[in-house]
Amino acid sequence: MRLRSILPNRLHLFIYLAVMLSAGLLFSPSHFSTDMLSIFPQNSYTAKLEDASKLQSLNRLIIISKGSDGASKERIEKIADKLQNLDAVDELSVKVDSIHSPAAKYLREHYAERLDINSSRVDAHYIQKRLLSLYEEMQRSFLFSGLNTTDPLALFSDPMQRGGIQTKNGIALFEGENYMLSAMLRISVADVEGAQKLYDDVHAVVDSYGSDVTAFAPHFFTAENSARIKSEVNLIITATMVLLLLFYAFSLRDFKVLLLTSLALGSSLFVGLAAVTFFFKEVSIFTLAFGSGIAMMAVDYFFHYYFHGYYTRKEKSRKKVFYAFLTTVSGFGILYFADFPLIRQLALFGMASLAFSYFQFSFLFASWQFEPKEKRIRLRALTKGFVNAKIVLAISLVLLGFSLGNLHFSGDLRQLDYQNDKLLALQEKIKSGASEERAVLVYANSLDALLSKMEAVQKEEPSFRSLAQVNRSQKGFTAYLKKLEEIDFQALRDEIERAATKIGFRPGIFGRAYSFAEELHYAKPDLNVAKALGFETLHLEDGRWMSLAFVNASQSGRLRYDNDLVLLEASTLLQKGVEEVLEQLLLIAVMTFGLITLLLVVLLKKRVLVAMNYVLFPLGIIAAALALIGSFSVMHLFALIIVMVAAIDYGIYMSDVQDETDEAIYYAMLTTFAGFGIFVFSHIGALHHIGLVIALGIASTFILQTLQKRTL
Repeated sequence: MRLRSILPNRLHLFIYLAVMLSAGLLFSPSHFSTDMLSIFPQNSYTAKLEDASKLQSLNRLIIISKGSDGASKERIEKIADKLQNLDAVDELSVKVDSIHSPAAKYLREHYAERLDINSSRVDAHYIQKRLLSLYEEMQRSFLFSGLNTTDPLALFSDPMQRGGIQTKNGIALFEGENYMLSAMLRISVADVEGAQKLYDDVHAVVDSYGSDVTAFAPHFFTAENSARIKSEVNLIITATMVLLLLFYAFSLRDFKVLLLTSLALGSSLFVGLAAVTFFFKEVSIFTLAFGSGIAMMAVDYFFHYYFHGYYTRKEKSRKKVFYAFLTTVSGFGILYFADFPLIRQLALFGMASLAFSYFQFSFLFASWQFEPKEKRIRLRALTKGFVNAKIVLAISLVLLGFSLGNLHFSGDLRQLDYQNDKLLALQEKIKSGASEERAVLVYANSLDALLSKMEAVQKEEPSFRSLAQVNRSQKGFTAYLKKLEEIDFQALRDEIERAATKIGFRPGIFGRAYSFAEELHYAKPDLNVAKALGFETLHLEDGRWMSLAFVNASQSGRLRYDNDLVLLEASTLLQKGVEEVLEQLLLIAVMTFGLITLLLVVLLKKRVLVAMNYVLFPLGIIAAALALIGSFSVMHLFALIIVMVAAIDYGIYMSDVQDETDEAIYYAMLTTFAGFGIFVFSHIGALHHIGLVIALGIASTFILQTLQKRTL
């Protein structure tokens, strides 16, 4: 009999074991990722970043050797020899202007097809003036002066001669005075293991040179940030559990409660993670950190039961806790419809873990005789309240009114990542010193349409460089041929010969002038050459074509961007991607508040105002604090919704207050702070923002618990 009295109900135990077994089968730890891009809304803006990640031309390792003297040249060449052997390096060349490269050979063979022509120079006066100038220059020159006998009138210009990078001894220069080496990589930035290996291998090569050599690749963010994020998340989870254990051990002083509640919260955390990793192929590691906090929210169910004698009574009432559970899960249910992967993951986690916690605390634990120890630390309210609920409501509305006029949204998502200041500064230095150009993505439904699009952009902005400088579209090539047909090159040669002979040139020296322009054939783009020249072009899975182009940074604002012409600035694209779903998130927040209000009206009727203040007052305090800071992020908004769905539990409990209710709420608040509030000390922006809001929510709930009268 004694054994049966301490065992849980068989049905409840069977359900518990079945859920845990199912969670064990569904849990996929390999789905966890530190890729920041995976947590953001999947819309047209983040899709562009995903497209860009496929371009190896942007997937580069940069090595800078201090100086451009002989020692620096020898240093960069030795480093290049060692880097060639790395698995991650796909293509590396010390000489950027080698005449023997496949790209250089292609450009020579198809020289005439890409030239621009100035037909206004085909007249007798200009011919005479131009030839005389050439002759006089040759007469004055003490050294050999090269004579262009194929295009003596300079009718044609090569668009590939414009732009490009500065070189010395065939090696690229950084800021005009340091040798620079660039290598294409075959691993993606999101490949954590590959990025870590690249980071280690490159530093093994360059670290011995000290400050004379600088190395950078976007993969270095993945390597350093992933390790630091994982370390910090693990530290937060460990600190959370240690704080919880210490808190329970020294305050409740009940080993059985400590053991079983820890087991229950751990089980709920595991079930939540299993649900998320089953439904999502890529799960942000932040879900693991946030999940530990969400799991802690469920402990208020236990404390309400525990301090109100639920576990020792024969007649057990679950009504209040069920109401609290229903409102919280409903709030997370609405959040699941947000077009924001991280928020959807956390919403699913919240529903799964809270549901399992509710089951454990309400049913599985019902057979155990939990009773508060007399020697526990008693957490009582300082007062029974002295401020009328209507006054609290008015204060809350004033705070919200002040906030609405002073808040603005900050879409700068760099503040949500780990703030790796050293790498960020290095990235900015290389970005500004290596080139004065900005990358642009161009899209079209076919390769020829892509060339036509780029030709049109080049006409509007001369500093725009693209594959259209190497290859014309079929329409553009036809127009080019028509321009050439307007010129009688045989008659032009005869005119040049007559004028040149009179001036003093040797007869026949220009006999082959412009023969290259008389037999032209359309040359299809060579995508390998395009990639080597920096104009990497891909055929995407959706059937469209995409090409990488460049525009002078000072002129980048002049381009007319649209869905097919995109300035490739990651921070701007991510910001626009989040701003696109901001309206949706605000709507979800309003819907959550509306649902909470409706449920409270239905469930509590006349006692609704006291309960509603547990939502409105923290909301007002948090909004006012963010208004003083000046802006709010998407993580602030998400945390605000969490505060709403969590605080309403306290409101429901306080709608019919008993002496034990205060103690239950104080213990629940301290546990929630252990789970969430500790995030405020994090160096990861996303965690810090959530921790700040939760900490403010807990503090304002404590103030409300002290000030507000328990009845109207």
